Amino acid sequence: MRHLGKSIRAVAKGLGMPRLVLAVSFGIALRPSRPYEQVVEAYEQVLAGGADAGRFAPSPRELPADPAGWRREVMDEREEAADALARVIGRWSERALDRHRLPHQLLGKLTVREMLFFTLHHNLHHVRVVERRRAELPAARPS
Repeated sequence: MRHLGKSIRAVAKGLGMPRLVLAVSFGIALRPSRPYEQVVEAYEQVLAGGADAGRFAPSPRELPADPAGWRREVMDEREEAADALARVIGRWSERALDRHRLPHQLLGKLTVREMLFFTLHHNLHHVRVVERRRAELPAARPS
């Protein structure tokens, strides 16, 4: 969740920048946005090649004295990042989503629409990882 919060905050921050700054920094898209499925395929290929979270990996931490409170804090921070992203998305027109670009550390420059597709898939990817890991846990023993 810390990783997802960190990555969502970065996208929200990018989308909150002035469009002129984005255009000067990352250029204007010269091709149409790829569909969701193509963005997912590109990401899955990079993962299969051994890519990792890099600077978006959460820093190591010692176990907190209050694990339940820490968990609530982490979940709240992720929720706040998602809310910030939802607010800033509303200021983007359909045309602007396909015109402006943002950098992705693994996929290169993506249109804003592609970055949003990636963000959606990235969250779903981690939900599936958690579901898979939970299924691999030994069944709880009755007390």
